[in-house]
Amino acid sequence: MTTDTDRRDKVYALVIGLGRYADPQVTPLKYTRNDAQAFADILTDPAHCGLAKENVHVLLDEKATLYAIKDGISNWLASATDDDATAFVFFAGHGGVEVDRTQRDADRFSTYLLPYDTNPQNLFASALAKEVFERLLRTLRARRTVVLLDACHAGGVIPEGGRNVAVHYGGDLYASIAEGAGSLLIASAQPDQLSWEDDSLGHGIFTHHLLEALRGGADHDNDGRVSLTDVYRHLQTNVPKTSRRLGRTVQEPVFKGSYSRDIVLAVNPRRILEARLESEEAEKRRREQLWTFREALFRLHKENGLSTDAFNELNTLAESDPETLSDTNRRILELAHALVAGAISVDVFHDSRAAFKAHAQASTPRPQASAPVNPAHTGPAPAKQTTPPRRATGPSSPPQHTGIKTAKPPESSAGLVLLALIVPLVGLVVGVILLAANAESNRGRAILCIVFSVVNLLACLFLLLVVTVAFDELNGLYYDTYP
Repeated sequence: MTTDTDRRDKVYALVIGLGRYADPQVTPLKYTRNDAQAFADILTDPAHCGLAKENVHVLLDEKATLYAIKDGISNWLASATDDDATAFVFFAGHGGVEVDRTQRDADRFSTYLLPYDTNPQNLFASALAKEVFERLLRTLRARRTVVLLDACHAGGVIPEGGRNVAVHYGGDLYASIAEGAGSLLIASAQPDQLSWEDDSLGHGIFTHHLLEALRGGADHDNDGRVSLTDVYRHLQTNVPKTSRRLGRTVQEPVFKGSYSRDIVLAVNPRRILEARLESEEAEKRRREQLWTFREALFRLHKENGLSTDAFNELNTLAESDPETLSDTNRRILELAHALVAGAISVDVFHDSRAAFKAHAQASTPRPQASAPVNPAHTGPAPAKQTTPPRRATGPSSPPQHTGIKTAKPPESSAGLVLLALIVPLVGLVVGVILLAANAESNRGRAILCIVFSVVNLLACLFLLLVVTVAFDELNGLYYDTYP
């Protein structure tokens, strides 16, 4: 068994198996002891995990008391591991559930692992509570702690072949173990399911497939390495299948926790060596084939008229990774192999290659013509201007035209001045004449006419000022646009 640093001397395991209990009220289990011993044996097997025997501590039946389990985690395992180590805790046996005596759990149940000296009438005092198990795991300084539980949490009186009686209760039993202790946990069944064992297997269903995975059954890529991810996928697929095949109720393994890098649990040195030799042999054959292919291309180039361009291209394509080749290049390379094999002539190759390239070029969409873009401009296109732009003052700035031509404004506003003044002036003259006539009957009209004309004259002068300014601005816009 190796970690991602591949240091087996830094891996430790506490293995616990309970088939018999001190209290006869707790139903014995047939294969839990076998499960624990087999798991310990595969850990120390050089052909699989290869741990030193002193790195694996086993507690079976009467040796697996409550004190021994707590001491095994908080003393032996805690002392053996450091922040560069990986710790494994394997438990096969009964789990238990009873009403929460502290009345703190929301689901009103407390969950336990049952040691050898459990009193089934008082699990609170004699069994290993989940919360205590979590605290024990926190005493470990290991970089990772992997917990494997082949037990579900229910009563100690069970049907034949089952390791517990399923009890339905709320909450996520395993999450706090994985999260609170910074551990990874794989459990044999969901909290409300049975964990089965069977005579035909000689093990619990979960441990049977765990051992199968570590022996290479989970090495699906056949590279000689079995990772934690490989193991869980193997368990997730096969445990439910086997429980159904054996006529048991559904049993589905649980995985809790997270990790940034996978853990290699088992290696097969022979398979790793075989895989390396196979890879080296395959590479040797590839290089020999490439050399033969390039020699044939050289002869075709020198003796049969294969063009220099085609010769150079084919040498490049032959060295490339086939997965990176385009469809056109892949077809050309296949055509070259047919040429080397004598299936086609050089002329046919040249014609077919040219046809492939022409087809590829014709199939490539042409870019749409667009207006020149200022290369320094990387932002969005400016909004279309609705008024002519102002002409730049620099000497090198060319005139800019918008294509919208407006009428040229008048050169002078003299006509407008005369037109604006003529009406009030006429009124003023008429008023003065009437006033000079000194006729009483016309005096009032004369004064009214003069006042009206003066007011009108002032208004016209104000409007004249506004119009003059506006036309001067219009003149500037016109000459900026059409110099």
